[in-house]
Amino acid sequence: MTKDIIIIIIIIIIIIIIIIIIIIIIIIIIIIIIIIIISAFKVYLRRHLRSHLTSKNTKILMYKVLVRPVHTYASDAWTVSKTD
Repeated sequence: MTKDIIIIIIIIIIIIIIIIIIIIIIIIIIIIIIIIIISAFKVYLRRHLRSHLTSKNTKILMYKVLVRPVHTYASDAWTVSKTD
């Protein structure tokens, strides 16, 4: 009887370890995908901002919509009001 319980506990521990390894692999894959997407976006943005075919107004709009919010997010450049 005790041998059966020990075997069941060992099987449960092995299953938990396998699940943890699978979760770690999935997290690593997600991080790699995010890095690939970010680098592709950088190349896309750089290409269009440096292109002579893109108009100046479009470049300014791309800067205001895509670049500036990322650079100002969580920075200390926020406006301070009296209630703060």
